[in-house]
Amino acid sequence: MAFSFCSTRTLFLLFLISAVPVAYIISLERTEPATHVYHYHSSGFFRECAKWDDSNRRFLVSYLEGGIGQVSVPDDYSPGIVLEEVTVVKDVDLAGNISAGILVDRPRNRLLVTVAQLFGNKYSGLAAYDLSTWKRLFLTHLSGPNDEKSMADDVAVDAEGNAYVTDVKGNKIWKVGVEGQLLSTIKSPLFTAKEWYKNLFGLNGIVYHPDGFLIVIHTVTGNLLKIDIAKGGEVKLIEVAGGPVSLGDGLELLSPTKLVVAGNPTARLVESSDGWQTASVVAKFKGPAHRLATAAAAKDGRVYINHLVGMGYPKKKHALSLTGYNRNFSATNVKYLILTDTQLNGTENTTGFLQFSDFKDIRREENDTGVRDNEVNSSTRGPGRAPAPAPAPYFEIEVQIDERIEEKETRAAKVEKIELSSNQQIKKEEIGTTSVKRIEDTSDEKIEEKRTRSCDITKGRWVYDESYPLYTNSSCPFIDEGFNCMSNGRLDQYYMKFNATKMLESIRGKRLVFVGDSINRNQWESMLCMLMGAVRDPKKVYETHGRRITKEKGNYSFKFVDYKCTVEYYVSHFLVHEGKARVGQKRVQTLRIDSIDRGSSRWRGADILIFNTAHWWTHYKTKAGINYYQEGDKVHPRLDVSTAFRRALTTWASWLDKHIKPSKTRVFFRNSAPSHFRGGQWNSGGHCREATRPLNETSSFIYPEKNVIAEEVIKQMKTHVTLLNITSLSEYRIEGHPSRYGRKPDKQFSSSGEDCSHWCLPGVPDTWNELLYFHLQSKQVYNIQ
Repeated sequence: MAFSFCSTRTLFLLFLISAVPVAYIISLERTEPATHVYHYHSSGFFRECAKWDDSNRRFLVSYLEGGIGQVSVPDDYSPGIVLEEVTVVKDVDLAGNISAGILVDRPRNRLLVTVAQLFGNKYSGLAAYDLSTWKRLFLTHLSGPNDEKSMADDVAVDAEGNAYVTDVKGNKIWKVGVEGQLLSTIKSPLFTAKEWYKNLFGLNGIVYHPDGFLIVIHTVTGNLLKIDIAKGGEVKLIEVAGGPVSLGDGLELLSPTKLVVAGNPTARLVESSDGWQTASVVAKFKGPAHRLATAAAAKDGRVYINHLVGMGYPKKKHALSLTGYNRNFSATNVKYLILTDTQLNGTENTTGFLQFSDFKDIRREENDTGVRDNEVNSSTRGPGRAPAPAPAPYFEIEVQIDERIEEKETRAAKVEKIELSSNQQIKKEEIGTTSVKRIEDTSDEKIEEKRTRSCDITKGRWVYDESYPLYTNSSCPFIDEGFNCMSNGRLDQYYMKFNATKMLESIRGKRLVFVGDSINRNQWESMLCMLMGAVRDPKKVYETHGRRITKEKGNYSFKFVDYKCTVEYYVSHFLVHEGKARVGQKRVQTLRIDSIDRGSSRWRGADILIFNTAHWWTHYKTKAGINYYQEGDKVHPRLDVSTAFRRALTTWASWLDKHIKPSKTRVFFRNSAPSHFRGGQWNSGGHCREATRPLNETSSFIYPEKNVIAEEVIKQMKTHVTLLNITSLSEYRIEGHPSRYGRKPDKQFSSSGEDCSHWCLPGVPDTWNELLYFHLQSKQVYNIQ
């Protein structure tokens, strides 16, 4: 019997064969995803790349048929909603070419897009578009019909705005100037594999590292390559333990030490601790393999994988899958805690505690809890490598609630929803004995059920959150060496929500002034870094006197041009005048505890003042008090430090009552930040280098006497001063100090002591500023009881 392709039996057999993969794909589509997925409807089947545009709260996606779309994520987004893609770029003169790699160049408010001919490989280009108007800024022709085969694939941009475009066919990198001029081509033998078939797909994903080099991946070989721009394009192979990263496609640099490689069948997290000489694959993510992972996008500190293939007809449904990776990903602790069991006790005139993370939108997407079934590869770290950083702690606050609720029912019930003014939503199953159906705390302080609430934001505990830190040492240029632990080589980031735009709007046209010792400078630098998250053009933030932040110069004023505000710091160790007086035949240094600091004229006229003093009152000379404290012409032969501290603060309080107008100026006093020296003090071999995790409890902690004195002085003032009480919450954070990482690596093992007083940035001072933000946004006045 002759075989026929048209026979009924053959066609039935072909139908059965084709049904197997179709059934498999359908089963995969129906499988509940292990992590949160953003789905969106599109007009096309293929979406090559996706990047997150944070300023406009949207994903931007590139079309394999050519063009760019946006997928906006609304503020009221909830799981299950299918988003919609809207086309924003469709150039007629580029018809027939694909749009491949894209990059959001936020400092220059533009989107860079690589353009190429998919079949034939006879054209490559780079286009730039204005992110506000979508006007095309330039189109650079990288190769044409008379050139060798090429295909522009991905793009990165350096600090000056120069773009670097990979050629996946020709295995080279084009350099394009900020105005679109083709500057040069980077070539290297390391770009090309020996076997011809391994060059079918060559140089692909590329990123720019803030230390001034490029990292690029070769798709088929999986080789990661480091290209040192400063050394004329010197190329080195990065040795990857657990690698090579075969079939890698798009790259996303999460932090100076973490790189996400999107590809198939898994996305991988790669980490380096030596400036990308070597690296290790520390985790893998298995998404929907049938959709083909092609790119990675970082949204709010978390990584989503873009999948090439959309499913469905006529609308095609595309997917962006959460990986569980973030800037603080830990291979040993991949879950974060948001809300613990909570009890509201009693029905009337009773007090309960509700634990929640303030300043954060703690609405979480369904199943959005990091890695679940994802493979975590801890065996590929390589010998002697430090563990990957864990999610950074944030402070979880106990909200004390005075219950005066008029209800028809007071029986035990479930809380369905609690809404707070900062769009926080807390969803919980059981919540104790108080019946609460819905509570709305709106900005005008009208509360259903007539509830009055007071919040003690000093009580709580540290929990772990993958969305932190709010910035990095690479994204903030204002961290000086002493606080820049990551840059100085610290690998663990355990020490690591604030609405920067809202904060800047609230201080528009105003002066935000920090006055105090170097711990207040620590907090001031943190504030600068946090605010930079809302700044579109970093060039519009500058120090008004052209000063660079160092330990030597004490006074700074940074102008935020678009908001017409300044964020200032003035050094004053004691808030009172440091001078000299004659004692016997000698002139000695004294502290004039009855005279305000002579720099106080700079403080006047500020809209927000944050003071501190305490750190220097623990030094030997200050504590001894021998011929040091002065009042009038009298230098006290001996005066105990507590008495001197009280008199100095009384002098400060009197100055405020005399010179500050409460109608104009909001005044804060931040109390003392704890030190954590072990085995000695700052000048006697004390250290904290072993600490890599917060303390579980602080049972031996004694509330400092100076805090008590400060509270007593503030109570007696006419001017209202808000106490920023950070002592107890900071006591847990023994691991948050620079230790030996307050110096460059070549100086870390010198004989000088470690720093267990100041704090790494990003780090604990960010939480102090979140508490400050809470007070500034709140209309309630918090008095010291």
